[in-house]
Amino acid sequence: MEIMRDDSAIKAVDSRPTRAVRVMFAGSRSIGLFADDVETIADWRMPTPLPGAPPSVLGVVCIRGRILTLLDANALLGQSSAAAHTSIVPLRGDEQIGLAVTGAGDLLEIAANEMKDLSDVNPLILGVIEKAALPISVLNTQQLFATAMRGRERRRRTY
Repeated sequence: MEIMRDDSAIKAVDSRPTRAVRVMFAGSRSIGLFADDVETIADWRMPTPLPGAPPSVLGVVCIRGRILTLLDANALLGQSSAAAHTSIVPLRGDEQIGLAVTGAGDLLEIAANEMKDLSDVNPLILGVIEKAALPISVLNTQQLFATAMRGRERRRRTY
């Protein structure tokens, strides 16, 4: 076991020789998610908007009986795109999050040394893979919600 530092906590990561990365598209940008973080890829459904939510939160949507907060991959990465969302990627974990993407690609097997670590530069991006024609930014799924809510404190009303 090798220990990696993450902004939220120190977690143990097994040192497998290869990992599967699911390639997605956010506008003109290629993004990747580790395959074990992806539950499925679902067709696009119009989310129910949440009043007062930041632009990166598109709303909530029900996928396979789970109510997910749907985050816009384009907005999370600081870009706007005229391309329409085509897929929803429900993520595994306790946060009940789905990621809206403009397209889904292949599954890549990468070796640990094929990903350039960028977690110190941007906590949302674990690293970049230069394996394909376009660089693939591998997202840190543990930071998606925190990035979407950055600058928005949840406050209780006081009476």
